[in-house]
Amino acid sequence: MTAASDTQRLKYAVEGCINGIWGDEPNGADDLVVVRVADFDRQRCCVELGDSPTIRAVPESARSRRLLRKGDLLIEKSGGGEQQPVGNVVLFNEDRPAVCSNFVARMPVVDSCDSRYVAYVFRALYAEGRNVPHVKQTSGIQNLDSESYLNERVWLPAKNTQEYIADFLDEQTARIDALIAEKEKLVGALKDIEEVTGFDLVTRGLTASQDRVSYSEAWLAEVPAHWRLSKLRHVARIGNGSTPKRDKEEYWTGGSIPWLNSGSVNNPRIHDASDFVTEAARKECHLPMVRVGSTVVALTGQGKTRGTAAFAEIETTINQHLAYIAPFDGRLTDEFLWVALTGFYSVLRHLSEGEGSTKGALTCEQLNQFRLPLPPVDEQVQLVQAYKVRTQAIEELMAHAREHIERLREYRASLISAAVTGQLPVPGVNTRSA
Repeated sequence: MTAASDTQRLKYAVEGCINGIWGDEPNGADDLVVVRVADFDRQRCCVELGDSPTIRAVPESARSRRLLRKGDLLIEKSGGGEQQPVGNVVLFNEDRPAVCSNFVARMPVVDSCDSRYVAYVFRALYAEGRNVPHVKQTSGIQNLDSESYLNERVWLPAKNTQEYIADFLDEQTARIDALIAEKEKLVGALKDIEEVTGFDLVTRGLTASQDRVSYSEAWLAEVPAHWRLSKLRHVARIGNGSTPKRDKEEYWTGGSIPWLNSGSVNNPRIHDASDFVTEAARKECHLPMVRVGSTVVALTGQGKTRGTAAFAEIETTINQHLAYIAPFDGRLTDEFLWVALTGFYSVLRHLSEGEGSTKGALTCEQLNQFRLPLPPVDEQVQLVQAYKVRTQAIEELMAHAREHIERLREYRASLISAAVTGQLPVPGVNTRSA
């Protein structure tokens, strides 16, 4: 970020950095919404509480200066990770009474500044990594030195100029976000086509003229008669992992063993990992080693993640929100299992919401009991090949759409940075003299 000549320190844009509070279990008298880092919408840089916000008991005596007001900024002070460092800032625009958690701090914006403009400034700083030099990490958890960070110099023109720039960015980023949403909708539709393609192949086969049978499961109504049906536990090993304690440095520092979380299944084939653990973590936390060729399934996850299956092309370990399924029986090939579970995505989602599941989650026991159609091995190979041929064009379209989404996000970041540094002419604003 190359600031205009009249720069000031960030601390002059906010009244201070007031640490949040986690509170106690709800008691019906002191209950209050508590905003967590998980409520940060990182794309739109605002708070998204949804229909089921976190409720905690926070007594009146602990609410002083912590109660959030519309227009406050919230800064993540603890947490983060290698790919998403601590220090993200979002705008609080909710009307309901709330406080923020102990991993977050409230930053009221001074009267001489526009809160939207200051939020855009923080957004630009984070995109450029200006927060990183102020991150302290003596254990697995990152902590932001907010006092040091707020000494960064930024362009703070007159309030009316800030408002003009914020209005401009609100309009432009809304257009960009609408384009991103359309591309994401396209990716979702293409994924649906992939699911239908896989479902048809692993329930109906390649030849329409075959004799067929129906089973008690509603989704197995037209299975070829010569196929078998087997519970997954009879043909594959199933298990899940855990998360080593983040405050144990010996579990994370210098780690070389890939460790996956639920976001790892967003791509159909897993080539790498964003986090790594040590051999000590693997042994002491009893982490499973997932062999190459296993299918990894998300047991939980936001949006459409839960129930998604991905093919492991690396040896890895996983957290508790994922399950691995590794065929050990010669009757089931690795890739047929992956295609089958990709095709059964909606079925797995339905299972995760039914009897025997926790709220919005699959369980390993449900996967163990899941009955899978089993064609002869040579037919499994043919079905996998047919799936790859039929979905190749779909994968290319999805890759193109994801690339376009990334470019739009990069453009949005560069637009914000240019606007809040006075480098971009904004209609109605003389940025160099404001």
